[in-house]
Amino acid sequence: MKNKYLILAALLISVSCSVKRNISVQEKEKNELEYFYTFTEATNRALLKDYSSALELFKYCIKKFPEKAAPYYQASQIYLMGNYIDIAKQYALKAVQIDDKNKWYLLNLGSIYNYQNNSDSLIYIYEKLIKISDDIEYEYQLANLYSIKGEYSKALNLTNKLDEEIKGTKEIMMMKHRIYDALNMKDSAVYVLENIIELFPDENENYGMLAEYLSVINQFGKAEEIYYELLRRSPENGMANISYADFFMKQNNIDSAYKYYVKGFKDTEISFEDKANIIYSFIYNPENLVKDSILIKKLIENLKTDYKDSRAYVLSAEYNLKMQKFESCLSELESAIKHGDKTYVVWEKYILMCNVLGKHEKIKEIYKDAIVKFPNAIKIYIYSGYSLLYLKNFDDVLNLCDSALNIKEKPLEDLVQVYNLMADSYRGKELYEESDSIYELILIKDPENLLIRNNYSYYLSLRMKNLQRAEELSRFTVKSDPKNSTYLDTYGWILYKMGNTKEAIKYIESAIKNGAYNNSEVLDHYGDIMLELNRCGEAIEAWQEAIKYDVNFSEKLNSKIDSAKSDCKNE
Repeated sequence: MKNKYLILAALLISVSCSVKRNISVQEKEKNELEYFYTFTEATNRALLKDYSSALELFKYCIKKFPEKAAPYYQASQIYLMGNYIDIAKQYALKAVQIDDKNKWYLLNLGSIYNYQNNSDSLIYIYEKLIKISDDIEYEYQLANLYSIKGEYSKALNLTNKLDEEIKGTKEIMMMKHRIYDALNMKDSAVYVLENIIELFPDENENYGMLAEYLSVINQFGKAEEIYYELLRRSPENGMANISYADFFMKQNNIDSAYKYYVKGFKDTEISFEDKANIIYSFIYNPENLVKDSILIKKLIENLKTDYKDSRAYVLSAEYNLKMQKFESCLSELESAIKHGDKTYVVWEKYILMCNVLGKHEKIKEIYKDAIVKFPNAIKIYIYSGYSLLYLKNFDDVLNLCDSALNIKEKPLEDLVQVYNLMADSYRGKELYEESDSIYELILIKDPENLLIRNNYSYYLSLRMKNLQRAEELSRFTVKSDPKNSTYLDTYGWILYKMGNTKEAIKYIESAIKNGAYNNSEVLDHYGDIMLELNRCGEAIEAWQEAIKYDVNFSEKLNSKIDSAKSDCKNE
């Protein structure tokens, strides 16, 4: 009986285990089925661009089936499309951690590293890729990454391998050339370019590359031989002629350079922009700007003749600006506008140059057209406003400022300038309360603006109005910038107006010591204070000095001098 019970128990255990295994298998199949349907549905929604619900389903898969790599990869892709790079990276890393032999997961993570300029991690990705794939594109990219990183030996080993696998590939040979050059193996770098010419003899650009490189490494004799061959084969080739011109420029042979630039510029297949960029490269090279000025001027004139395009005048304006020929710059900008230039920068620069040169009437003629073309360009309003203010067209300035305030996006600096124009215009109209209220408004928006504090306080002192407020404003500027002669003078003048003459003289003298020794207005103030202190000789001396620096003061100051001489004599 005992044996029978043992056999029965064994049978029961066997049946029990079998049932458990069946339940486990069924559960696993059920889970796999759920994963398959959920993942498939998520993928379909992503294909239909319903990314929000697709992402939710992929996240459900991740939560329930965390060992599956694909949902992480798909979620990463969706986050990438939304430009959520950091989140995309987290999911991409997880996909690769689960399955680092799937090239799509690796490439996805690699694209993120590439976006982040993380070359070390990108190298790691491509090192993994070449282990799991025989795609030579990955080897090429890895060689390029090694080269960029400065790991030239590794790059060279890989390019040599690639060159063996696919002989005569120009891209690989060019990479070898760059690596040899970086390793200072100039002969090998030249040899590669010569080899490219042998393999691709009909491509004229290869001769150009070799000639330019020989020129760079100062092998001018060989370079000239190659240029001769290149131009024999293709005499009208614009880029070849321009390259030859560059060759002559390096040797300071300006006349020959000009000849070949002109010839190259005749090639209509070379865009205006490319030709202009060559000239800009001269303009923005301060070492050669003056030396090459005749060449630059001639090339610009040729462009004007060949194209009759406003851009040629803009180019000429930039050249004249760099040469500090401001009148010529203004003239060229005006010509660009007459030739139909609609570029904001040109109009802004034109108005600014008019301002700088005091051509305020020109701005008065053009500013309304400029505003119609660029209604949201606040600088146009500001520069125009200063010219109109100079012309004392106060109502026009106020109208201009009202329009400027309607522009939605205004940097604080520009907003302050608009309000400043308004304050100055109200002051010009002798509407002092309105002017003062604008200044107070500026200081609410920009409380530490020293220039506004200085000007406002000085204007109050001239009117002998609210001197306590003027002193408070000016004291702040002197504490903030204790060596600024303008602020020191203003504070001294306010103290003088308040009757504190002894303190006033300290600040005026400090202003003179800090650079205002040739400022007629400061010297005038000094003279007034000296006279108040009954130091007539020093007052007269200060006014005489002031006349030296600004003859416009002479009538007013000579009158003061005569009066002081008379008063002092009587005393």
